[in-house]
Amino acid sequence: MDDAKQRVANNKLTIIVGPGSGVGLNIAKKFGSNGFGIILVARKKDSLQQCVSKLNNLGINAGGVPADSTDPVSVKNTFEQIRTKYGTPEVLIYNAVVRRKKSPSCLTEEELMNDFKVNVIGEKTCIAEVIPDFVKQKKGTFLVTGGGFAIRPSIDFSSMSLGKAALRNFIFSLGEELQFMR
Repeated sequence: MDDAKQRVANNKLTIIVGPGSGVGLNIAKKFGSNGFGIILVARKKDSLQQCVSKLNNLGINAGGVPADSTDPVSVKNTFEQIRTKYGTPEVLIYNAVVRRKKSPSCLTEEELMNDFKVNVIGEKTCIAEVIPDFVKQKKGTFLVTGGGFAIRPSIDFSSMSLGKAALRNFIFSLGEELQFMR
């Protein structure tokens, strides 16, 4: 195992799906500065590598693995690769989102379905990959980014608002379910 991989593997591991250059990257900086190893997961290899480089330049132990959160096979392979190279995660943060600026009446059914795959289904797929690890180790944390659109929808970002509301409800339901697995 090379030095960078070893450094990430020796820290508590946080996976951030959809790091982006804003909220997700800032979350990575915060966790990384508090001793967590960071693994970023994103579709676009170039932007993924840029985010990893930014974190490494700040002295944060980070790596990146490309994956498409809307593709269950890609997610499964990515999480297996992460476990093999870096170890078992303690935290999963889902920040992937489609920011489509369209009012409800202008959205097509196809746009809404494709956005929902990223905004909600991808999160469910990623969480399903770590639940067995979290249950086995009797610890683990899921965090999802949401904001006010889950409670106060935006006309301009109607698809994202629907996704954030669904995501919020899913996480609350999952939290109740997982309480019984302790």
